[in-house]
Amino acid sequence: MIRPATPDDAAGVLAIYGPEVLSSVATFELEPPDVDEMGRRIARVTERYPWLVLDGGGGVGGYAYAAEYHPRPAYEWSCEVSVYVGADARGTGAGRALLEDLLARLTEA
Repeated sequence: MIRPATPDDAAGVLAIYGPEVLSSVATFELEPPDVDEMGRRIARVTERYPWLVLDGGGGVGGYAYAAEYHPRPAYEWSCEVSVYVGADARGTGAGRALLEDLLARLTEA
């Protein structure tokens, strides 16, 4: 089930994101944030944009969100998107499902 994320999902999101920070350069971060910071990020993003989680009943299996691309007025409707999928959900179509749902919500907005 794909649903909107809340700050309560921070630990599950961080379980996926933290290893990516440590093992890749894709995140542009050097150290993973803590759970409180991840909760603040979710709260900040969801003030304007969707942040979705894939919830299979056993926790967060993946997530996708949109974020502000640039603060200038000319970019008001531009955003960047990110999709992360946990190791157990890779190859299942979870990433595609999250991205399609996110893009549909952005189009509707």
